[in-house]
Amino acid sequence: MLDLVVESDPGVPLEGVRIAVDGKRVGASSATGMLRASIASQLGSLVRIEHDCPEGYRDPVEPTTLRLHDNRSLRESTLPTMEIALRCPPSKRIAVIVVRAQNGAGLPVLLNDRIVGRTNAAGVAHVSTVTAPGSELNVRLDTSMQPLLAPRNPTRLLTVPDSHELFVIDQAFEISRRARRRRNMQRKIIKIE
Repeated sequence: MLDLVVESDPGVPLEGVRIAVDGKRVGASSATGMLRASIASQLGSLVRIEHDCPEGYRDPVEPTTLRLHDNRSLRESTLPTMEIALRCPPSKRIAVIVVRAQNGAGLPVLLNDRIVGRTNAAGVAHVSTVTAPGSELNVRLDTSMQPLLAPRNPTRLLTVPDSHELFVIDQAFEISRRARRRRNMQRKIIKIE
């Protein structure tokens, strides 16, 4: 007896996933992600388990295979039930990006060269995107309208893992003192004759 458990992520059951054992369809997963299947194979033989993930989820690259062994104790007359986990990971993941820019109020936040937000008066911005696992996100703070800030246009490259993720970007800006001094310096009058 096999208890087949289908999950999108660990602990997140997936309903309606069709499952086949050795090429024969045995049913679909329930609301709890479970399907109990009876198999008629010889001990020692390999059993091939395949499942079709629904739209929005990725099918496995390889089918699951297992070798049947006699795991009964001397007191048991029947084989115990084995639990097999099957995965259907989502094809898209949510990436939330929190920007905390010290001395960086009102800066545009660019995601892959597109403006997606702006830091508030405290220098904080929140943005999110939905993308495939393994995607790279280029996050840039645009300082072109604030020439006294350094560093200029800082950029971070983030890689989305195979899970929903929260990224926190802490960026401190210095306000250029040289530029301030130049503005405050008195101009000397040069007389040309």
